[in-house]
Amino acid sequence: MPISPPLPRRALVAAALCLGLLAAAPAQAADDFKASWATTSDGTRLAVREYGNAQGPAIVFVHGIAQSQLAFGRQVHGELARKYRLITYDLRGHGESDKPLREEAYTDGRRMSDDLQAVIAATGAQRPVLVGWSLGGIVVAQYLSDYGDGAIAGINFVGARIAQPPGQPARMPGGAHLRDMLSSDLERNIRATASFVRACVATPLPQEDFELMLGYNMTSPVAARAATLKWSGGTHFAEALSRIQVPVLVSHGRRDQVISPAVAEEAGRILRTARVSWYDEAGHSPFFENPTRFNAELAAFVDQAHHR
Repeated sequence: MPISPPLPRRALVAAALCLGLLAAAPAQAADDFKASWATTSDGTRLAVREYGNAQGPAIVFVHGIAQSQLAFGRQVHGELARKYRLITYDLRGHGESDKPLREEAYTDGRRMSDDLQAVIAATGAQRPVLVGWSLGGIVVAQYLSDYGDGAIAGINFVGARIAQPPGQPARMPGGAHLRDMLSSDLERNIRATASFVRACVATPLPQEDFELMLGYNMTSPVAARAATLKWSGGTHFAEALSRIQVPVLVSHGRRDQVISPAVAEEAGRILRTARVSWYDEAGHSPFFENPTRFNAELAAFVDQAHHR
């Protein structure tokens, strides 16, 4: 097994401190976003942020396992904010959202789709385009299974395990770090999380970005990570996906080391309304690795979805 690069001591300390963060309220809103709560069907509070043009078409971003709504910084602070209403939220058990202690708060897929619906309802988003990255794509697929696509304009799946390629694994070696991310040994957990963060991109991260990503990954407790993965690992949405009638954009990096590119190929085959966009030099996070292209493609896709 490859030896991970050593972590700076300040990164270890910062990540350890993040484990103790249980937010009592959303972060103080900066000038460029509105912070609020969405309360779910079981009373869990989700931290929500809204950026950009309040009158523009809505885009709802859903992040991946152990991540945070902060992952979409290169979208919400970029050109997209001039025209579109950009909505992000922290999944239950992640970031600033509530972190229920009961396993069943995470293992029932209906809770995940109800959470997304609660965010849409709380923000009053009309016919949003849903952007689901990695686990977030599974959350979106669960939403489609439970709610259908009648209230949305389109879907962008990004590096998401929404299909099973015949005869091939859906996960790549970078996903193996998730095992030690469930460890109760703090140092082992932090180091595995750091390795996972590095595996989410194809080229080395700038230190500032790496430290931020490691920090918000560590705000998701082990119990929440484990229970969420217990749910997501057993999901199959082929039937629900085959019913989709709204436009679908599948974005995937050819150098993805977490989810196999073969998943995107299979998704493009089973989704009748899908177009697959390949990022030859990107890994698991094309929205971060090539934000200029990603944002332009997303903008064109949203416009198309609202004018079909």
